[in-house]
Amino acid sequence: ETWIELARQSRRAATGLFTTKTLYRAAISRAYYAAYSLATHESNAIPLPWRVGREGPSHVQVPNLIRTRLRALPDKARDRA
Repeated sequence: ETWIELARQSRRAATGLFTTKTLYRAAISRAYYAAYSLATHESNAIPLPWRVGREGPSHVQVPNLIRTRLRALPDKARDRA
């Protein structure tokens, strides 16, 4: 699976869990992973210093990736996941 596929799956899961009106914690978890996956997908276009042995950024890097990478995307591209 690619990062964009994981982002899409996680977003669908988050939406489904949220609509149950009972599984909010699980929905938030899937929404976070959707954002993480999309940020990683978009960041792979430019080399970033991931730690050796990692496929993606550490979770500490995610807020900055979202602010810098996803924010620069047009709404249509950001919402495609």
